[in-house]
This record gives sequence, structure tokens and C-alpha cells, in this order.
Amino acid sequence: MVEKKGKKRISLSKRLAECNDSLLRLRAEFENSRKRLDKEKAEFAKYANYELIKQLLPALDNFEHALKNLAKHDKKLLKGIEIIYNQFRDILGKEGLEKIKSEGEKFDPQVHHAVMQIESNEHLEDTVIEEIQPGYRFRGRLVRPALVKVSKC
Repeated sequence: MVEKKGKKRISLSKRLAECNDSLLRLRAEFENSRKRLDKEKAEFAKYANYELIKQLLPALDNFEHALKNLAKHDKKLLKGIEIIYNQFRDILGKEGLEKIKSEGEKFDPQVHHAVMQIESNEHLEDTVIEEIQPGYRFRGRLVRPALVKVSKC
């Protein structure tokens, strides 16, 4: 009879240790899942405005075209549009939109889209000569590549 009680204790102790181990593993798995979910939520929140920003880029382009064309005409209207444009650009900048630098830079297919190559002795090979349409990043993520003219020798 004593032998049976000893085996039961060992069996119960072993079972308790297995349950504790299982509980610890489940707790660790739960913590990892929670951390992963928190990270995914933060990533989602960081880029939640990506599509909105992408849709606003044509309006930003139109502002720039208007400013170029108005410079030749009405100075008062130009000043008013410049103020609105600067506010619009500053708001987008604070949200994480940044313009990709193009002119004078080495052509980078990751951020530039070459629409034309021009022979040039004044520029190094694969240098962006002219930006046709600006490119943008939103919080480091490419929204739109810059449309550019590139030099060739």
C-alpha cells in the first residue's frame, strides 16, 4: 500500500510539473501574440493615411502648376495661392510626406522613373537632368516615383 502511495505522489508531482510547464509555455505564447498584435497595430496606425496621402498628390501637383502659371499674371492671387499651398504642403509634411530629391542626383530606379534619356556632355552618365513630376515618400515608404529625364553620354 505504501508503494502505491509513493507512485501516486511521483505521478502527481510529475503531472503537476507538466501542467506548470504547459502553463508557462501558454503564458509566453500569449505574451508573444500580444506583442506581435501591438506591433501590427502600431504599424497600421503609422501608415493608415497612406492611401489618403496618395490621393492628395494630384492636388499638390495642381497647386504647383498653378503657382508656375500665375507667376506671369496676377501677383495678389499668386500670393494667396502660395499661402494655401504652403499650408497644405506643411500639413502633409508633418504627417510624414517627403519630396524625393531628383535634379542633379544619380538616377536611382528605386525612386526615379526615367521617361527620357538625353545625350549630354555637361552631366555625368545617369544623372537626373530634369524632374517632370516630383516623387514622394510617406514615412519612408515610396508613394510615387519621380518622373525624370536622365543623361546619357
